[in-house]
Amino acid sequence: MNCCRYKFVKQNGKLYDKGTDCKSAPAGGSYGKMGIGLLSAGLTYTPEPITTTIGIGIGLVDVFGGFNGFYNWLDDQQMLYENFGVLMLPRPFGPF
Repeated sequence: MNCCRYKFVKQNGKLYDKGTDCKSAPAGGSYGKMGIGLLSAGLTYTPEPITTTIGIGIGLVDVFGGFNGFYNWLDDQQMLYENFGVLMLPRPFGPF
């Protein structure tokens, strides 16, 4: 999978977009897909009926694109970290 990073150049105190720098490396969303897939498979193959149902449900949600926003968020976070060295973590109790 290609991981494209945006190139920014600072000139006269302003930040200018210089396109993308594509390289062949796994993106954060790829690791998210792998994690969700492993979770779904692990729950499906557990002999308890409730976990099997949950695993199949997670797999179906994934097939129909229910986690695409999460994968895109992971890709965006990776790009932000690689370009600026910053991580944006969600806060559970709001902005304060």
